[in-house]
Amino acid sequence: MNLKLAGKVAVVSGAGAGIGKAAACLYAKNGAKVVVAVRTLSKGEETVKLIKEAGGEAILVHTDVSKLTDLQDMIKTAVESYGRLDILFSNAGVPGPGGLDEVTEEGWDQTVAVNLRSCFFSAKYAVEEMRKTGGGAIVFDSSIAGKVGSPMSPVYSATKGGIVTLTKSLALLLAPDNIRVNCVCPGPIDTKFVRQAWDRAPDPDAARLCNVSGVALGRMGSPEEVANAVLFLSSDESSYVTGTAMAVDGGYLAR
Repeated sequence: MNLKLAGKVAVVSGAGAGIGKAAACLYAKNGAKVVVAVRTLSKGEETVKLIKEAGGEAILVHTDVSKLTDLQDMIKTAVESYGRLDILFSNAGVPGPGGLDEVTEEGWDQTVAVNLRSCFFSAKYAVEEMRKTGGGAIVFDSSIAGKVGSPMSPVYSATKGGIVTLTKSLALLLAPDNIRVNCVCPGPIDTKFVRQAWDRAPDPDAARLCNVSGVALGRMGSPEEVANAVLFLSSDESSYVTGTAMAVDGGYLAR
């Protein structure tokens, strides 16, 4: 069996559902020891349970990614528990406060804090540990909305676009440390997160149709399909890949 992450330690934020949960389980299946970082403990407990039932190893840490102290504790817990840190998948996110008229200062600040600021500071704290062991891999969860505009939530689109350029900047900065930095840009994925975003649109049915009709493959993707891309970017199989924003979108951006 080819365990792509044997002996490695991975931290996954937002690992209680959707893409984060799928990635955490796939990391463990491929030999990694996984730190499941979640805001809602009951969801994280389910992820840890699934990993352990499948023979993997994982621990749970309560993490509100909008709080820098929690991000520090997330990384600290990984190192104290497993002795090192090799992989960070910064996945936690929120849909954003809606259209232009709905955005408040509080909504703006919260979306930026969760979606963008958490990526920067979780990477900052992770890099301190990765340098000690000679390198690592960082993967951020962006979106196709980070490459093209999203009329449903301009704030969400702005944060995801920020992740794309943050990825490129950190990839250049950290290459001498043998730390690779990439992001995935999922298209319409069948998750509660995406359905909630549609429900907040003025016409939810029209929002869904607009999103899915643009997919060349004609369907929504699954969290597991995105997790496969995350695994590739986290493993040594992508050793010559850094600074890329990988679309996992069924051909949406090809149009």
